[in-house]
Amino acid sequence: MKRKPVITIVVVSILILYGCSKVIYTNNQVMDGYKTKSSIAAKFGAPDEIRMADSVEEWLYKYQVSAPSIDRPFKSYPDASTASVVNFNVYKRFILFSMDMNGNVISWQTEGVDFKVTKPQPVATIAVVVIGIALIVGLVVIVVDSVNFPFTLTL
Repeated sequence: MKRKPVITIVVVSILILYGCSKVIYTNNQVMDGYKTKSSIAAKFGAPDEIRMADSVEEWLYKYQVSAPSIDRPFKSYPDASTASVVNFNVYKRFILFSMDMNGNVISWQTEGVDFKVTKPQPVATIAVVVIGIALIVGLVVIVVDSVNFPFTLTL
């Protein structure tokens, strides 16, 4: 009898997590779309730090805002300039692009940011709400039914 509420909560949680939006492009798919130095600069602007190593140029963008957005993901500092470094500073949230000398992206790394593109699904959201309400009502009925009242309610 006690397993029903637990199972119900798990089902509702899964529906809420996966029912309200659909992933159109994963973070990997979005990041793989940046193929050249010019496409990176057009989307993200000047990097915060640049490192040159052998035949590789690396651009690091430190992440500054609380909610990731592919359109304007970084807090801009108009007077700031790009720092050339031997070793990158350590950041919890960043994007790092590595490019060859022709300006082609050879790899990228993200930490603490996710640029996946999702599409809202209003029908799924409504279904989740309706199912959630039905499950809550069902739980209330189960709880009320399992409690032994010392009196009888009649309508």
